[in-house]
Amino acid sequence: MQDIADACGLTKAGLYHHVATKEALLIAIMEYGMDLFEEVVLLEDSFRQAMQRGQIRTIDPTLASFSFLGSVLWTYKWYRPDGRLSPQQLSDGTIDLFFNGLTTS
Repeated sequence: MQDIADACGLTKAGLYHHVATKEALLIAIMEYGMDLFEEVVLLEDSFRQAMQRGQIRTIDPTLASFSFLGSVLWTYKWYRPDGRLSPQQLSDGTIDLFFNGLTTS
């Protein structure tokens, strides 16, 4: 909370004047991220475009979008910066798993 307050140029008390709890702040951040994601990325359109360009096989773009989004949004629950995976390994592994799947062929 101190890092967030510092980034906003507030004290922690000042930050809590604007948000009631840590959980409320997390929800607000996630909602902002989702809105930004929807406005800028439009992952569903991105999947459609990739299919049209022949970069990925034909899939349901809605299913792919929500699967990818679900995977990314759940990371905060299990990822630990001091754990076994570095941020680069997390990124590379997520991309590999999502775009290459689980099969060996």
